[in-house]
Amino acid sequence: MIITDGMENASKEYNRRQVADMISLQQDIYKWNFVFLGANIDSFSVASSLGIKSGSTMSFAFNPIGVASSTASLSMYTSALKSGANNVAFTDEDYKIQNTAGSAVVNPTTSSGVVTI
Repeated sequence: MIITDGMENASKEYNRRQVADMISLQQDIYKWNFVFLGANIDSFSVASSLGIKSGSTMSFAFNPIGVASSTASLSMYTSALKSGANNVAFTDEDYKIQNTAGSAVVNPTTSSGVVTI
């Protein structure tokens, strides 16, 4: 799980390409599932550049409603993974709640063909 406000981008050990390669290795070889939650940034663009699927990405409003609802969405997402569901993704409702809470960026894709939780 990656949670960020995008402010710490000065890593001296790894650049974006190296992080994307490490994520890809974990996804491909070890079947890890990555989730990207970002506040005050274009989460979908950043997550995509790291190889993280849009259905596993959410922009959240950095306020009490946004933080609480993103945590609830993440809990449901995690529970679905643990139950063995395939193609787990955040739902349109998850994104709508964040949009209502004040997040500037919502999921630019649709959830058709994706198991909703």
